[in-house]
Amino acid sequence: LEKGASIRAVLSKQKISFREIPKECLDQKIGVLAGSKMPQGEYLGESPDCELMILCNFSEKRLDHILTAISVEGIKVDLKAVLTWQNKEWTVIELIGELLREKEQIEKEKGRTERL
Repeated sequence: LEKGASIRAVLSKQKISFREIPKECLDQKIGVLAGSKMPQGEYLGESPDCELMILCNFSEKRLDHILTAISVEGIKVDLKAVLTWQNKEWTVIELIGELLREKEQIEKEKGRTERL
């Protein structure tokens, strides 16, 4: 199974609704994409070379359960985020950029710690 199909299977088993965001919508705000209607996108830029999963409207316990279920299946997702009041106004591209910067910083910190 391809990764997307594996993730859809895990979420379906848990009766979690999901939607895949087409490339054309990468310039849309996350809060809008989390709504009930998919907006018309017009993004013409490059597609990022990573995967992103945005989780919306879950309790911390439910979130842990979902992430554990994905992990148990051996599925790795490059970037994961939770919709917050802080990031709901960001576009998908902005969120990806921020997550990649955070990931890079964590890797740098990890490297420093391992050298000590």
